[in-house]
Amino acid sequence: MRLKELRKKQNLTQEEFAKKIGIKTLTYNKQELEKNRPDIDTLIKFADYYDVSLDYLVGRDNSRCIDKSKLTTNQSKLIDFVLKYDDYMNEKFLLVLYGYISRLDPSI
Repeated sequence: MRLKELRKKQNLTQEEFAKKIGIKTLTYNKQELEKNRPDIDTLIKFADYYDVSLDYLVGRDNSRCIDKSKLTTNQSKLIDFVLKYDDYMNEKFLLVLYGYISRLDPSI
């Protein structure tokens, strides 16, 4: 499961996240370490909180929520590229991209 990865991206401690979801910290700790499996209702809470699919959450799919079958090849490549990096780098990419696009289309 991707619990630790998603929690860290939100800059939350295990205790903070467990409190937000409404479970005990020790329970969450065991679930994050995959010593205990959360029930389906708890998995849904996790997925809803992080805005990801259940398949992404449990590692069955690498697409967070996007149906890539509806994208062009270039759109799909761009998403794969961005997903490889953390939020800091994505912010830098967006600034560069926005600057480039605004030169091409000043109405943006």
